[in-house]
Amino acid sequence: MRQKNMRAIFAVAHNAGLDEDDLHRLISAKYNKEKFRFMTDDEVADFRAYVCKKPIAGYNPTAINGDSGFWFVEAERLTMTLPQWIKIKAILHDIKWTAAKFSNWVVSHKMVPFWSGKVEDIYPYQARGIIAGLERIRTAMIKKGLRGNKNPAAAHDKEFRESKEFKEFNGGE
Repeated sequence: MRQKNMRAIFAVAHNAGLDEDDLHRLISAKYNKEKFRFMTDDEVADFRAYVCKKPIAGYNPTAINGDSGFWFVEAERLTMTLPQWIKIKAILHDIKWTAAKFSNWVVSHKMVPFWSGKVEDIYPYQARGIIAGLERIRTAMIKKGLRGNKNPAAAHDKEFRESKEFKEFNGGE
C-alpha cells in the first residue's frame, strides 16, 4: 500500500509541476520530517490524501489550523498555479498563521486589490508577491529564533551545572 501511495503522490506532483525538493518542503511543513523514508505508512497515506485532495478509504485528512473551507480548494478553480498555492500553504503552516490572519495580511498590505477573500481570485502575479512577502516573514521568524538562543549548548551546560543532580554528584557542592 505504501508503494501505491508513493506512486500516486509522485504522479500528482509531476502533473502539478512540483519537483522532489518541493515535496520534501511540504513533508517538512506538514510532518516535521525530512524525507518519505522517515514517515510512517499512515503519514504517507495521509500525505497522499492531502496532495491529491481526494479522500482515501479510512483516511480523513484535516486542514492546516483547522480551517478546512479555506485551505482545501479545487485545483480547477484556482487562478494562481497549483504549485504557488501549495507553496503558500506550506509557508503559512511554517509560520502558524490561520486563514483569518492570512486574509487580514493580504488586505492590509493590498496584495490583491478588491479581494473577495477567496483564494481562487488570486492571480499568478499576485501570488508571486504574496509568496515573497511570506518568505520574508518566515525568514525573519527564523532569524529571531536564532538570535534568542545564541549558544544553546552553553545555556544547557549552565542549567545542568546548577541542577540538583549535578550538585549531588559532586558531593553536595
